[in-house]
Amino acid sequence: MSRKSLTRKQYKTVKKYDHNQMNDWATSLYKSGYQDAMEKFDENSLSLEDVANAIDEIKGIGEKRKSLIIEKLEQILSEKENK
Repeated sequence: MSRKSLTRKQYKTVKKYDHNQMNDWATSLYKSGYQDAMEKFDENSLSLEDVANAIDEIKGIGEKRKSLIIEKLEQILSEKENK
């Protein structure tokens, strides 16, 4: 993620904004930050396959228990998507 600095010229321009211009600028700033965060999140997110592989490495959890855990996680994720 690259950090962008506000230059002196941009600062003077923003300082002169009226209410609507400031609102539009703040909204665009928020949206660009949100988009950057979502891109970073997508790169680092876990899949159910990753979870299943991690469960395989835990001693004492068999296929039946693993399938129950994955099934429950799928249920929770589908509920969140429907909200």
